[in-house]
Amino acid sequence: MDESEVVKTDGKYIYYASNQPDADGYQYVTITRAVPASDMSLIKRIKLPNNYSNVQLYVADGRLTILANRWNNNYVYSATPLSMGNGSVTVVVVYDIADPAAPRLSRFYTVNGDLSQSRREGNYLYVLSQSYLSLNTW
Repeated sequence: MDESEVVKTDGKYIYYASNQPDADGYQYVTITRAVPASDMSLIKRIKLPNNYSNVQLYVADGRLTILANRWNNNYVYSATPLSMGNGSVTVVVVYDIADPAAPRLSRFYTVNGDLSQSRREGNYLYVLSQSYLSLNTW
């Protein structure tokens, strides 16, 4: 059983999710060559959209999987008595990292709600997201 983290390694490279926006508001997943230590160097930075948060990683079987919450900047609050969710979705982005210097986007999934938990077992990634229901009383 594997759990997501902000830092992962495949034994040769280190994959790091910043979770802190830069001056322009963007976050990155950084790939660094770690072996040999005398040749440690930045290989690639994957720029994430500025509406991502809670970025987490998995690295296995030549794939880098990025999980995150993505806020919908166009979300309009419902003024009805009953509303569901908060305009965010859970994002699952999979890159082929056969060549870590040139990751290739392989798959992209979204599901409504906030990322709550995830686990990887074998070839399966289990992702749990949650939404809420609110009752507005005026």
